[in-house]
Amino acid sequence: MAAPYPLAGMIQMVAPRLNPALVSRDTIDRVVDLSRDLPRWQCAGFECRLGEASANADFGIHVRRRDGLSAPSESGSPEAWRRLQQFSSQWTSGRSLLGLAIPAVSLEFDVSDPKAPHRTAPSVFFSIHPGRGPRHESQASIAQACHVVVRTVLDSLGVPSGHADDALERCCRVLLHRVPFLQFGVWLTRSLTTFRVCAPALPLGAIPAVVRELGWLGPADAYAAQWRDLSRFTDRVSLHLDVAERVGPRLGLEVGFAESSAAFNADDPEDTRFCDYLVDAGMCRPDKRDALFDWVGGFRLGGPAGGDALGLFLRTISHVKVVYQPGRAPEAKAYLAVGYLPTGIEH
Repeated sequence: MAAPYPLAGMIQMVAPRLNPALVSRDTIDRVVDLSRDLPRWQCAGFECRLGEASANADFGIHVRRRDGLSAPSESGSPEAWRRLQQFSSQWTSGRSLLGLAIPAVSLEFDVSDPKAPHRTAPSVFFSIHPGRGPRHESQASIAQACHVVVRTVLDSLGVPSGHADDALERCCRVLLHRVPFLQFGVWLTRSLTTFRVCAPALPLGAIPAVVRELGWLGPADAYAAQWRDLSRFTDRVSLHLDVAERVGPRLGLEVGFAESSAAFNADDPEDTRFCDYLVDAGMCRPDKRDALFDWVGGFRLGGPAGGDALGLFLRTISHVKVVYQPGRAPEAKAYLAVGYLPTGIEH
């Protein structure tokens, strides 16, 4: 089920826990305005840039197939929303290929730009489970099924993909047998020629081999020193790649925290050690590190008059993404989430 509470009201409720070092009041106002017209939501959150002095942040929601997508009453990007509606009509239609393979999507809005329309179109990320089928089903057939889903997504959006088809097929083949599912992203208001492929829960030690197999355009050492740093905190990451005709040189790695972070204590060195590492590495400002721990926690809401309570909501640090790009210092972003606990998050 979707979270049983209006999204705009939820953002207003949790706003006092958003330290102004992370999210400015102007950004919160834009998010509240946007949220009044958004579809039902499963979880929502803010993308915060940890190394920048500004408190601009972007906003996203996670939506299950059963809840569908609906365009806002007003939009600064009607063409992009038209594409999304085309996808949604196939996604929510019976036992369609898209409906069977994609249980949920994430919508991300660039509200950090004050000049952009508040009700702009989002980037969209599709969680693709191509169906592993019987145990005798080959890895090749699973990868082929995933590639078909990716092409069908792009067809439904009316986005040409021939230039990237070989690279996307290679991503499905190289990544899918190593991870539980793939995420596929399209920037509807930016480039329609470059796509995002995300491989969640990828073993950290597999990255050098993976990027070599993909013909990645990044450095030959695959940031070996940074991998060694991250191995102090996790053995699995979500790998983000930009894909066009080739797999581009920029690379993102997510370190996940999820529900356990709701109990993080700013005075416990074990809870803060990854954020402390980011500060020491110059990727996070100390004030923003401290602000992350102002956010986390849990709360309950009462139900309608005479009804049961709605249950437990959590404020979490969903994950931190570190972005590596040749010729630039690494950058870190934190993704703060609020969600309804009993349902869990369906990816």
